[in-house]
Amino acid sequence: MPKGVEINPLELIGSILESDKSNLPIKHCKSFDKLNNFIREFMQVEHKICITNKETLGEFYKPKEITKPILQTDPVDIDASPDYVMLYGIQTTDCFVRIHYENYRSNKQYMDFELKRNNFLLFPANLQYQISNMQPKELNFIQTITYGRLVFY
Repeated sequence: MPKGVEINPLELIGSILESDKSNLPIKHCKSFDKLNNFIREFMQVEHKICITNKETLGEFYKPKEITKPILQTDPVDIDASPDYVMLYGIQTTDCFVRIHYENYRSNKQYMDFELKRNNFLLFPANLQYQISNMQPKELNFIQTITYGRLVFY
């Protein structure tokens, strides 16, 4: 995140743990609002794309945990599915995201990205991804926000 956009990781981690314990949706907080506003403004200014929130998830990953492939798009209901996925590294060490994609030559392609603390990845929601916590000691906390693209006619 750029200077001036100060995100309090403890506030976001507290929201995730509270949500997990109470089995309720994540409560919004000042740090979430700063993060979300930055992403929406970034997409508008840098890419001329207006987006709106679809779903907010907060997850923590155990040491050496590798997720199964995750797909945020519902193939049965494409219209209601998000257009973009944003993963924000709240507290991450040796955390990697593998994004699967297809190209014209081979169906099995992927790219690996390190998700560093206080950084984000933004990619199309129709791509499957996996999260790997490669270090042996700590939990990794990730904020996931899905976005829909606003189209004006």
